[in-house]
Amino acid sequence: PVLLSLRPERVTIGANAAENRARVRVEEVVYLGDDSRVRLAFGGGEVVAKLPRAGVPPPRVGDQAEIGFAASAVRVFAKHA
Repeated sequence: PVLLSLRPERVTIGANAAENRARVRVEEVVYLGDDSRVRLAFGGGEVVAKLPRAGVPPPRVGDQAEIGFAASAVRVFAKHA
């Protein structure tokens, strides 16, 4: 088994998602001034995205969304039991 790691700022949400995509459910939105941290349910785990608040409202808790990320943004680690 492996663990995939992504920096929150490398995850995009929405129609312009990057080359690798997945459907997720919004679990939590935390407003942090100029950014929002969005926790997303994904394949039995979770992904966190950091979204700039550049005039676009963040998704709401319970929303279904599509995320995307570049393959070069992923780090793979061996998962130890």
